[in-house]
Amino acid sequence: MARTNFHRLAALACAALLLYGCGGGGDDAAKVEAQAPKPVTRVDVEAARVVSTGARQGALGADPALIGDAPADQQLPADIKETLKGDIEPWLFAWRVGLGTFRVDELALTGIRPLALDRLEPFDGNAPGEDLRLLHLALPSPAGAMLLDPYLDWTLTSRDDQVYARRDGQATVALIDLKSRVRQRLFDARSPFGRFDGAIWLDSDRFVVFAAERFDPNPWRGGPVLYLVDLKAGTVTRYQGPGVDFEDFRMVEKDLDRRFRSSLPDVIFS
Repeated sequence: MARTNFHRLAALACAALLLYGCGGGGDDAAKVEAQAPKPVTRVDVEAARVVSTGARQGALGADPALIGDAPADQQLPADIKETLKGDIEPWLFAWRVGLGTFRVDELALTGIRPLALDRLEPFDGNAPGEDLRLLHLALPSPAGAMLLDPYLDWTLTSRDDQVYARRDGQATVALIDLKSRVRQRLFDARSPFGRFDGAIWLDSDRFVVFAAERFDPNPWRGGPVLYLVDLKAGTVTRYQGPGVDFEDFRMVEKDLDRRFRSSLPDVIFS
């Protein structure tokens, strides 16, 4: 019995030595491989951001905040977040091309300013091109008394029963009051590189505008911006999201421009 146990112990010892000998070389190779520098790509950065966000305690429901979230008092009001559900996602998804992740809670309040009241002009629905704008670009309010036009940088013309569009102006958001026949230019995109990528009415007095702006010139940073306009209060509130470099900013811009054009299949863009 003792002999049998001795042989078993000897066999185990030999096996351990063999495993150690084989494993030792493997450990050394693994250490060399681990010490070798690995290239960091944009995909690596985005993956790390996703992992760090998901690892936050809030991702498991223990904390309402995630990494990257704006402070609670600087986020969009809860009722506006709820109203935007189902409509804001395409814009968020488009920006994830450059950001890796992007959630509405990452938009942070940067300031509130009054609406411009001195940029009024008569609105003539019979003027050349106005009927095309009303048909293809203007967004009617829920009550239908006003039209929102966030695409004043585009000019529409008609020729040979075809509608042509060209971008040749300043990116500006305008509001058309059909009852008083007045157009009010509310605000311009911040230059340089500023643009507007759409808008949504929340109710008869409020709407949001989706924008993109440069945040810092050196090193270059820019990203998504959301404007909340309250016509009754006469205010414009700005919310800013996370930033990307110039290359990613332009990549997202191309994607959003492609989406805009595909939403107007009856228009020929030049």
